[in-house]
Amino acid sequence: MSRTVIQAEVLGFCSGVKSAMEKALNARREFPEARIFTFDKLIHNADAIRFLESHAIYVLDKQVALDKACDFSDAIIIVCAHGIEAAAKEQLEKSFRKVIDATCPHVLQSQKRAFAAASAGFHVVLVGEKEHQEVLSVKSYAEWAGKKPCTVIANADEAHAFHVRSDMLPLCLIAQTTVKQTEYEQVIEIFSQKVADLSKGTDETMLKVFKTICPATQKRQDALIKLAGECDVLIVVGGKNSTNTNRLFRTAQELHCNCFLVENADELPPQAYSAKIIGLAAGASTPDFVIDAITQKLR
Repeated sequence: MSRTVIQAEVLGFCSGVKSAMEKALNARREFPEARIFTFDKLIHNADAIRFLESHAIYVLDKQVALDKACDFSDAIIIVCAHGIEAAAKEQLEKSFRKVIDATCPHVLQSQKRAFAAASAGFHVVLVGEKEHQEVLSVKSYAEWAGKKPCTVIANADEAHAFHVRSDMLPLCLIAQTTVKQTEYEQVIEIFSQKVADLSKGTDETMLKVFKTICPATQKRQDALIKLAGECDVLIVVGGKNSTNTNRLFRTAQELHCNCFLVENADELPPQAYSAKIIGLAAGASTPDFVIDAITQKLR
């Protein structure tokens, strides 16, 4: 049976991930004999990590990098695309031969906004996954400013449950770059009402909302939704520990389509080979060579 494979209009490496990978490979070319590590996983994709290892660029556990810094004075460390805590970056700069910052520009912008808002007296509320490296990074910059603590809200349910006190005002909302726009809008609406109730709706300066969701995130969501209506089976490709990939897969499930999440061609389900039209979507940290291998295998 002949099969047609349709790729989503937007898939694979986003600009931030592509830049991070290029910085890592450029470091190897510039320092061919050096020991090169990434501070935790550069991106959340196992195939990409194995590719970096083939170039002798290895993942260094965060705690090892910080606790055993004296062992790496001759080594180069690359900050992951999701960012790093403010104090940790300072420590790395003192301990390693060279620190290469591969933080996504959108995350860097969130760090700066969190720091500036906290410095100006805002109580910063982050919307995202509490233990995600990006959120930990941005949170650290808000708390580094030292004036007010930072709150992390995962979703609308937690936003509803959170008690906003008058001494927390003014508030500032910042979203993890991979949060779905609809989820963020729900949280914004909830906090807008809570703040309005406290300030009697007369002072808009009591709530500042930053648009920090990466445009690539929404473009991938939109491309997946369009693709879902054109195929019999939808394959979402990406790391199972990748936030944006998992959000894509959840969207596919919400559409009630016949969908599967795979990391590479070895994980393709039998259903994919019995379908006439197969759609391929992929997270922002999925390498092209993985997408190409899956496409080739299905065809």
